[in-house]
Amino acid sequence: MKFILVLVLIFFLQCSYQIVNEVDEYNRLTRTYEKMNRVQNFAGSMYLNLFKVASETGTSVYIKYECRQQDWLFIEQSNSFQFLFMNDDVLNLSINGISNREVSSGGGYVGIIEWGLISLDKVTLQKLLNQNIKSLRVNGSSYYNEYKTGFLKVQERWREFSKSNLNEFLNN
Repeated sequence: MKFILVLVLIFFLQCSYQIVNEVDEYNRLTRTYEKMNRVQNFAGSMYLNLFKVASETGTSVYIKYECRQQDWLFIEQSNSFQFLFMNDDVLNLSINGISNREVSSGGGYVGIIEWGLISLDKVTLQKLLNQNIKSLRVNGSSYYNEYKTGFLKVQERWREFSKSNLNEFLNN
């Protein structure tokens, strides 16, 4: 019984929202990022984690996305993420490079994972923080996926992360 309880606790800790801070002494970088900040739809989950890289030369901010589902989406490079806001404005964001892709299997689950980064400037980040998101469309090579649930929590976490980690970036 204790063994099962330990396994459940480990699983819960791996699947729960976290903020991670890493120092890379060799490259003189600090990485601060979210883990497990996600929205969902019928096809799977989309993780939308804020990711900050700080160095001696400046700070860069990204959304680190991770799409987990049953079928390949082959996320497009240009205007691939379309955020629809409650006021019907649309924000089109492009990914940096090409999505990484792999087939994941284990624990009885087989699925597709596509992940990468989206660069954010100050204006774009402020829009994502200050306007309520209604939905997200992610464009693939043959079809798109829409995500409509979970944005209240995602944005609440983005705002908290930004207050504690991105003040200098947002105020300069």
